[in-house]
Order: sequence, then structure tokens, then C-alpha cells
Amino acid sequence: MKNKSYFLKIFAILVIGLVSTLPSVGFGQQFDTNYLGGLVFSGNHKFPISPYKTKDGDKLKEKTKLLLTNEKQINLKGNYSISFKTAFWYNFSHGSIFRISNKHYSIKFLFDHHPDSSNINLSLAFNNESTPVTFRFKRSEIYDGKWFECQFDIDEFKGIIKGKINGVSKEFKTKSFYWQEGSDIAFGAEGITKDCAPMILKDLGISIDGKLEHHYLFTEMEGNTAYDSEGNLDALVTNHEWLINQHYFPHEKDSFYVNSTAILAFSLHKTQNELIIKLADTIKIYDLSFHTFSYIPINPILNNNLPVESFLNTENWDSSSFVKEDKRNKLRYFLHKYGGKDSTLIKISFVRIPTLTAPQYNDLYENSPTINRPRKKNPFLGFFFRGWDFCFSFLRIFCCLGFGGLEL
Repeated sequence: MKNKSYFLKIFAILVIGLVSTLPSVGFGQQFDTNYLGGLVFSGNHKFPISPYKTKDGDKLKEKTKLLLTNEKQINLKGNYSISFKTAFWYNFSHGSIFRISNKHYSIKFLFDHHPDSSNINLSLAFNNESTPVTFRFKRSEIYDGKWFECQFDIDEFKGIIKGKINGVSKEFKTKSFYWQEGSDIAFGAEGITKDCAPMILKDLGISIDGKLEHHYLFTEMEGNTAYDSEGNLDALVTNHEWLINQHYFPHEKDSFYVNSTAILAFSLHKTQNELIIKLADTIKIYDLSFHTFSYIPINPILNNNLPVESFLNTENWDSSSFVKEDKRNKLRYFLHKYGGKDSTLIKISFVRIPTLTAPQYNDLYENSPTINRPRKKNPFLGFFFRGWDFCFSFLRIFCCLGFGGLEL
């Protein structure tokens, strides 16, 4: 029996010691921080934003810039790739997505459009000249919640740049442009006007010679540093917002006045992102996704009857506020109206879905890189500390079990 008790104690030491070296797991956490993480770029215009506001006074003076090479330039060694996910929360504002530059060449990827065009180009320029690496989309295909998987492979030796978005590939060939020294990499505000694409950036990776060297998950929740979870190239970001915060704090989306002394009806479409406003002689339809208006005249001969399609599948908005779920964009809208003598003010804000509760948000904050600086990977140190943890656990349990009194 004594031998049996002894071996049970030995077995307990080994099991508890091994378990104590396993990484801790946060049970009950509902959300993956990598899924919620992201970096929100300002675009070019002040809030409330609208394609109808084009004056210089409507533009931002300071715009978002993410500079990966703030502390030092990076040697890309002639063969590298850059990958990321992006979505555009607004489809009416041109600007820079990213720039790679050095003393020998520059590569720029742009959100490019003409206000009167129904198309938007995501286009790559080499030394300020256009290339075949251009991806064209209908403006209606660009909206908050529509994600684009992007990857660009650059072979400086062969003079080849390959771009791929959501599985569609384009290629540009030129003479060799190998550069053996450092380069800068930046996202957002660029050029004299510092134009910035209205984008959200996720999961940014830089690979050199086929190996992932730098990785940005953007799970921060405050501050001006985007931490490199793979290497030692922490980035500086300014005039930005961390995406996780938009899952908890409501944010202004738009506001406008409806000028009328007698507004007859407000309603919202159940499946479309449309606010429908019936005036005396017009139906005014506001698109929540694109910040745009369309109009349907009412024929007085027809006794001001609304077209049937404007009544189908809608909900009346009779109170001062309304909450609408947008499953396509994964947003929850909060609409408020404030009546005046000759007009009604409409204010619209949003929070991202899934929304976080206060405990969930606080838990994410306490475990974010904002509070806990990411450790750099070092296999030797990792093995050393795991071995030390095991030995320490062994000694601690040895003392607790009172091995000094064992009879062998």
C-alpha cells in the first residue's frame, strides 16, 4: 500500500506539472479578437459624410496613415509579397491604399474613381505609371461589409508584379528593378493632398523569400502603435480608429434635414437598407449603405397614392427613434428624428455586429496588445521557459505533498 501511495503521488506530480505548463485558455469568451480586429482609415471627408458634400470645407485636414517603417526601413531582398483583407466603408472617396517606395522605384495601390462613373478601379501604379494590375468593380459592389482578399507578389529580379483580389489575378512585367537596400511601406494618406482610401484593414502580412516576416492583426484598442506579432517592425498609425471599438461604441454615420412643413410618413424597408420618406409631392428614399437619395414623384391625379412597391415589406417609423439591423453590412443602425418648424433633422449612428457587452469589451481590452505587449517569437527562449516552468511546478508540488516523509 505504501508503494502504491508513493507511485500515485509521483503520477500526480507528473500530470499536474505537465498541465501547469500548458498555455492558459480563456473559457467562455465568445469572440475571436482576430475576427473583431482591424484598423479603420478616415477617408477624406468630415462627418456627417455624403457624396453631396464636395466643398473644400467638407474635407479632413488630417487623415489616417499607417507607416510600417517608422522605426527603420525594411530590406525586401528582391522577392516579397504583401497580403491583407480590406473593405471600404464608403464608395465615394478616392485615395491611396498602400505605397512601397525606395530610391529606385515606387509601387502604389489606389482606390480610383470618377464621381460621375458607376465603376470603381482598384489600380496599381509602378513609378507613377498605370499598369495592367487594375481591378474594376461596380460602385454598388463596394460597401461596408464587402471584404476583398488581396495579395501582391513582387519579384524585383524578374521585373514582375502579380496582384490577386478574391481569386482574380493580374500581372505586370517590366525590366528588373532589384533594390538591395531599405524600402518604406505605408498605408493611407499619400501625396500632396494626402488622399486616403475610406477603408478597413485586417490581417496584414509581409513575406520575404516565401517566409512570413511581419504580421499585423490590429487587435489594439487604443494608442498609435500597431504591433508586429511576427517580427520586430511595430508600425506607427495616426488619425485612425481601432475596429474593435466600433463593436461597442455607437458611431455617427450621417445626418441630414428634410425640408417640409408637413411630412406625411416615415418608413423603413425590412430587407433593403432604405429609409422611405413620403412628402406631399415626392417619395424620398435614402440608402443607408451608400448615403444617397433617390426620388419618386407623386402624381396628384392619382390622389397622392404611393407606388405599391414603396409600401411592401416596410415598417412605419412613428416614434422619435428606430433601430434597424443590417445583415449584409453587419451593422445595427440607430435612427433619430428631431422635428422643427419647417424641417426635420435625421441623425443616423451605428454599431457593428456582433455587438459587445461591457464585460466582453473590458475583457478584450485587458487582454489586448494595448495592455499586454506581444512577445516576439524565440524558439530557444520558449523551450527554456517551458522547461523552467515544469521544474518549478515539480518542486512546488513536491513540497506540498511532503515528500520528505515518504517511506521508500
